[in-house]
Amino acid sequence: SRSHCIFTLSVHSKTRLEDGAVIDSSGKLHLVDLAGSECAKACGASNEARERERKNINQSLLTLGRVIGALREGGATSGQHVPYRDSKLTRLLQESLGGRCKTCIIATISPSALAADESLSTLQYAMMAMGIQNKPIAMSYLKMTGVSEGAISGSSGGTGSGGTIEEWSRMEMRLAYMESQVDEAQSALARKHAALSEAEKHSVEWEGKHRTTTAELISTKVELEAWEVHGAQLEAERDEALAEAERRSTVLAATRRTEAKLTAEARALLEGL
Repeated sequence: SRSHCIFTLSVHSKTRLEDGAVIDSSGKLHLVDLAGSECAKACGASNEARERERKNINQSLLTLGRVIGALREGGATSGQHVPYRDSKLTRLLQESLGGRCKTCIIATISPSALAADESLSTLQYAMMAMGIQNKPIAMSYLKMTGVSEGAISGSSGGTGSGGTIEEWSRMEMRLAYMESQVDEAQSALARKHAALSEAEKHSVEWEGKHRTTTAELISTKVELEAWEVHGAQLEAERDEALAEAERRSTVLAATRRTEAKLTAEARALLEGL
């Protein structure tokens, strides 16, 4: 098919109790036939209307994939935005995808090798949808009809049954609400615990890195001090070598002057002879 088909069946039922109270129950059944994704090359040349249909089908399937991926990662409970409103398909199936409904998905694939890509994409959709955890809740309301005020007031004293049923229904609804709040609190606590564990893990890692860096810094300081001492020794040796060279230069100059003087005196004696 070149379009999605959604058949919705709304069911409403009323159960009258012996005391005149009415339990009103309602529910919906969605039967959805999703169109397969279409490739522009595989479809070949087509008119503008068919091309627009193809783009709309692929866009809605892409949005459905993003919604399923976001719900698989935890959805709104993990602080992640679920793009229900990006497509009419996901908006209509919001309760079925990540709400309070029971959902069953049937993936139809082809054994042909020519449809391997489509079969793989369909199986990936099914695998992603299997990771979604819904919490089905029955939608029932208790209506006190045909019960007089005297019966209700008398039931508060323990003599009637209408007030007891009403109170029991309220208690059940309140208990369901409290259970949902407890589940949300537990989920939030689990997320906080996971974040704390991750922070502690990073803290231990950074503490280890800090200790390693501190040890390397101390070792570097020790090596630097050793090199400073060695440099001072070399500088002292250099000064001593310069002083020795200067002393030798002075001695050599004095020796040369003495030799020149002795040579002059020797020449004078030789000339006198």
